[in-house]
Amino acid sequence: MAGWERVLLQLQGNVVTLRLQGDFDVVTAARLRIALLDAYRLEPAELIVSMHEVSFLDAVTVGVLASAQRRFETIGCQFSIEGSKPYHARVLALAGLASERAVIEVPHARAPALDRASPVPHPRTACC
Repeated sequence: MAGWERVLLQLQGNVVTLRLQGDFDVVTAARLRIALLDAYRLEPAELIVSMHEVSFLDAVTVGVLASAQRRFETIGCQFSIEGSKPYHARVLALAGLASERAVIEVPHARAPALDRASPVPHPRTACC
């Protein structure tokens, strides 16, 4: 999935923000690790990982973030993730990385006819 991924580091006072952009998977996890290490060397009071522009993340990326959270907490740094989409937020929460400031997606408009339609039974659960 590698393509146009970027990690931008922004420093404001004692707060470091890592702005992730694009797809993050096993191939691009090294770029994230390097940015997290750069942020760690700054010894910030707070680290914010902004995921507003992340389109894809895999288990390796989640593992990198979980490891980073533990490491930053050892130096007394508040670690937070913001802007994760609901489907990313669920994965992050399962890994113990609660996304404190998740993006709320507005669902697409539904067709009224679909609300009245009967559910189609699953072949394995249908009674014959």
